[in-house]
Amino acid sequence: MNFGTTPSGEKVERHVLAAGRMRASALGYGAILQSLEVSGVNVVLGCDTLEDYLTRSRYFGAVVGRYGNRIAGGRFTLDGVTHRLPVNNGPNSLHGGPDGVATAYGRHAGLCLETQHFPDSPNREHFPSTVLRPGEEFASTTVYRFP
Repeated sequence: MNFGTTPSGEKVERHVLAAGRMRASALGYGAILQSLEVSGVNVVLGCDTLEDYLTRSRYFGAVVGRYGNRIAGGRFTLDGVTHRLPVNNGPNSLHGGPDGVATAYGRHAGLCLETQHFPDSPNREHFPSTVLRPGEEFASTTVYRFP
């Protein structure tokens, strides 16, 4: 379903998935979950029009990536190494910076919601890769429960 056209002329589509008591609407503009309804109640802050996403907040319903919120001063230290990030909120890096996940994925990209790093984390600008040392194991469990 056509949701609108960006100023650069790219068409944005809305895709609706429904099963049982759940219904989700996802946009082909970045990685945006426009709505997620459980038993008729929307639990996502989203916008009604593409214009609202472009002018009000590109982060409403956005899958923001490896960090949701602000990293003060656009830097952090991990294992003694200071990582400097691109800033987009005064001196801070907000939701992954100006090229965060909310705008990184284009028309033919896929989206998978999970609780771990991106498989391409070594390729994401300024953020360190997932750290797994010899002998360590990585495990991630995601549990979805709906009333």
